[in-house]
Amino acid sequence: MNIQEWLQADDVVWIAHRGAKSECPENTLPAFTRAVAMGADMIELDVRSAGDGSLIVLHDATLERTTNGQGAVSDMTLAQIRQYDAGAWFDQRFQGTVIPTLDEVLVTLPHTCLNIELKTGPAERTHALVRSVLGCIYRHGAAGRVLLSSFDHTALAAVRSLDPTIALGALFVGRLWPPFDLAETLRLDSLHPDVEHLDPHFVAQAKARGYAVFAWTVRSKEALALCLQAGVSGVILDDLTYKQTASSSV
Repeated sequence: MNIQEWLQADDVVWIAHRGAKSECPENTLPAFTRAVAMGADMIELDVRSAGDGSLIVLHDATLERTTNGQGAVSDMTLAQIRQYDAGAWFDQRFQGTVIPTLDEVLVTLPHTCLNIELKTGPAERTHALVRSVLGCIYRHGAAGRVLLSSFDHTALAAVRSLDPTIALGALFVGRLWPPFDLAETLRLDSLHPDVEHLDPHFVAQAKARGYAVFAWTVRSKEALALCLQAGVSGVILDDLTYKQTASSSV
């Protein structure tokens, strides 16, 4: 099933936030492969540019929180970033794990649908990031299984100007107003509201207009229940065991 089919599916899409981050260090190959093993329908991951233009999978702009290194990755080359351990902070079992590149993720997960969140910096670098990400996706023939998303809606506009068909989703906090102007302008495929501001009326309206609605980030069973009651198309969640719990309760 390609990404467009997932976006229009009647069943809830279970999206692993930064991989199986409750069991493995986030945004690493172990987290992604574990998420697949746990039955994730899609994996959400973050991509940003290193100082040499390499596409790395990392949420933060700096290394401190998820590695034993320090400093802004935009000031470092990939080789410098790879010197640091991205796994031991989570558990010693993952010692030696490194920050992966987008290329490595696409090679490791050749059949998995991916929600790639674009982490942008200064405006002048946004187009370079977008071009690099699209180029990487094309090299791996992965356009049919990738959804690109971002809080930076100018980055989404840059993607759409270069590719009229790749799946796009807008992340946002609170509520969009007017609610669907952005989606219509950028020809979006999905809208990604935060759980705290989830509005069942908006969900119903969006789905009626053909947009998938993916709620982020589910971190409790209570939040999951609210999302399911609101009729969302999918949930971006930290703990994939919630999927088994929800399935067993149906």
